[in-house]
Amino acid sequence: LALAAVALYTAPYAHLRAVVEPFATHLAAIAVAGVAAATALTAAAARGWAPRIAVRKGYHVLAFFALAPLLRSLAGRRLVSLASAGVVALLCVCEGVRLRGWPAPLARLFEALTAPLRDERDAGALVTSHLTLALGIGCTLWLVGPGWPQEGSI
Repeated sequence: LALAAVALYTAPYAHLRAVVEPFATHLAAIAVAGVAAATALTAAAARGWAPRIAVRKGYHVLAFFALAPLLRSLAGRRLVSLASAGVVALLCVCEGVRLRGWPAPLARLFEALTAPLRDERDAGALVTSHLTLALGIGCTLWLVGPGWPQEGSI
């Protein structure tokens, strides 16, 4: 997050600052709460404290509460659209590393992170649950455009 914040103030990315700045406090709160909630959900799944489906749905609820305030404005929808594209690309790279097993330390890390959340729907080699969630958020904005619905109507 610190590197991303520094990058926003360098020349090639300065235009993104105008989109991100109004949401800086909200994004910081999302980051802190999101990391804590994701850690708790993953621990619950790994230790068997909750059914996997409940843990997976917990990530959906987390995504809703994190993104709902941003979707109220045009700038927020643009930010979510851009972030969704980045998340989908990053998840594809992570899944590719996990499947190839190279580099080995990262592949083991990604395998360990996804293992507690896999169930019969992710029984094959490719784990798609995380990609489906990211695509579900992004595709809506990509297909209808960030201008809909009208500003403040949500």
